[in-house]
Amino acid sequence: MDEKLIEQWALAVADGDSEALRGLYDEFSANLFGYLADMTDPILAEDLLHELWLRVMNKIGTRRGPLRPWLFLVARNLAIDALRAKRPHAPLDACVETKDEHGDESVDAEDENGHLRSSIRRLSVLHRDVILLRHYMGLPLQSIAEILDVPLGTVASRLRAALGKLKKELYCESRQNI
Repeated sequence: MDEKLIEQWALAVADGDSEALRGLYDEFSANLFGYLADMTDPILAEDLLHELWLRVMNKIGTRRGPLRPWLFLVARNLAIDALRAKRPHAPLDACVETKDEHGDESVDAEDENGHLRSSIRRLSVLHRDVILLRHYMGLPLQSIAEILDVPLGTVASRLRAALGKLKKELYCESRQNI
């Protein structure tokens, strides 16, 4: 979608235009929901998405910078607040053996996707953010730096560390399934 049109919609939403809000909703909701669901869980993500759009209606006129990074910043902050309220983040266990309900250690493609998602959820919030924003949302590193309000080098080092942790954990899981 054309960034100029998106910015026009944002200005119109600040003036109370519900059609422009609908346009923004249609353009961004699927990606924002996916991001929130990966940060939390799908049920909580639905609630957070509703809260996000309420905040958009009330605060869009006060934002600085491009809309897309601002939306993901609002989503990130809502997810972090929800995670903090829910419970502290569970520590990453090194190579814990898992079996399905039949005791079978084989993993099919759907299970592998589930293992990847659960591995991402076990990352710290700092590492999870960069993985989701970069690889799921396809944002450039500079936009991620703006969303997280950190230097570009910090984003790059967090991404490298997160990928290393995922690689280690997924390697451990694959070794268990051999």
